[in-house]
Amino acid sequence: MAGMLAYSCTYPFTPEIPDLEERLVIEGDILIGAKTRINVSYLMALDAPKDSETQPSATVYVEDSKGNTYPAVRTVEYVGVHNKEKVVYIADTKDAPEDLEYRLVVRNNENGRRYSTPFQPVQQAPVIDSLSYMINAPRTELDITISLTSPENQKYYRWTFTEEWEYNSVYYADVYAVPGRTTEEPVEIINFPIEGIGENYYHCWNNSVSDGILLGTVEGLTSNKLVNHKFAKIKSTETKLNYIYRMTVTLQSISQAGYEYWSNLDIISNNPGQLDAPNPSEMVGNIVCDDDPKEYVIGFINVSGTSVARRYLFNDDISFYDGTEDRELSGLEEVQPDRYNEFYYDSYYRPVYWGYSIAGRVLMWGHARCVDCRLKGGSKEKRPDDWINNDR
Repeated sequence: MAGMLAYSCTYPFTPEIPDLEERLVIEGDILIGAKTRINVSYLMALDAPKDSETQPSATVYVEDSKGNTYPAVRTVEYVGVHNKEKVVYIADTKDAPEDLEYRLVVRNNENGRRYSTPFQPVQQAPVIDSLSYMINAPRTELDITISLTSPENQKYYRWTFTEEWEYNSVYYADVYAVPGRTTEEPVEIINFPIEGIGENYYHCWNNSVSDGILLGTVEGLTSNKLVNHKFAKIKSTETKLNYIYRMTVTLQSISQAGYEYWSNLDIISNNPGQLDAPNPSEMVGNIVCDDDPKEYVIGFINVSGTSVARRYLFNDDISFYDGTEDRELSGLEEVQPDRYNEFYYDSYYRPVYWGYSIAGRVLMWGHARCVDCRLKGGSKEKRPDDWINNDR
């Protein structure tokens, strides 16, 4: 069990490395059998202006040893629960032959310089034996775990993951409030379905891409297997397990040199004052500036096959989601027309359905976060094309 303590390091890739000026960072791996994802950014000096551009425009492609190229498309993704914007260059290398060698080529469109890696053979990927989960005793946290088997000649690996989830509002609204052009104009109430919206904002989807480098090794273990390694955590108060959650993991092998490079960078970026930390200027990756070989570039690109695993979790099965916020905000109010604007603007309420009381027909209102699922970060547009219940 002692050997397992060194198998993984995780960190968001936004290091602040002392004693370095602005440097180009090229991060990712060439994945054969999957899509290659490359991030190009600047590592800024500590005294750089806060509004400095950290992601330059770039032209990125993968090239094989026969001269075929796989162009990467610039894609904007939203990472983490706060939907942080991140530019990623994605090349389709799913059908690239495994018996060829590959390299990465990046051109920085801001200064015209070209960067490349040497051609490398494809490393065999580890096998994912299972994706599972563990819930702690207070039922406040759920850990996603991975078990894997590494090839005999491959002891180092890294992985990325994507989380996707569907969640629901507390109330299923039958009506919708359309505000006027000013807060003085009366709010108009119309019935669902509405063209361009559909039924209502009861079902929403959201997603998150792993923002960091996940590294592992079976070096020093008694076997080439890793069992139930925790790599992602979900709190019971998050909407991720409100209804349906899906985890997709992509695993690949990396070289020992690549593993050591990223492990050292982790030490430098997260523990800059550590006495035995590596010297940043002595860390050499495998990316070279073809126009100026003396330029220091941060990054190490590996070439590997991939293993992909996917796991669904259903809150109906595990009863993990803690809807405390929902319960605290829930509760319907009977609202007369002369108070629609007050509830809409001042109380942050939204209409839910028409009801009846002693006074007759009345409109029931609930807190906006209990009616409109978009207010918890997701949207209807984020629904994956292959979602399990895509009849919604």
